[in-house]
Amino acid sequence: MPIPSVVGSIEKAKEEVCRSNRLEMSKSYNMQLQLEEIEQSEISFNTFLLEIDGTPCPEKGIFTYEDGVILCNLHSDDHNYDSDEEDDKVPYL
Repeated sequence: MPIPSVVGSIEKAKEEVCRSNRLEMSKSYNMQLQLEEIEQSEISFNTFLLEIDGTPCPEKGIFTYEDGVILCNLHSDDHNYDSDEEDDKVPYL
């Protein structure tokens, strides 16, 4: 049954791409907040999202900012991802 295996691999790759993009976006957004000395707000986060080129989530998920990290409504099952994980590589699609 190679088809289900391929579909599962593609879905996992999309999740990993979204997670990796969110980690990088979280770092950039937090740095922007510090450099510009502004408080985090929904307006500042939405402005940041508008400045990003492309679609960071391969499935066009909606992003929110919570507790210092960016979450995706499609791929954020938990808030416990760590940017220092060893398997923090972007898979090839």
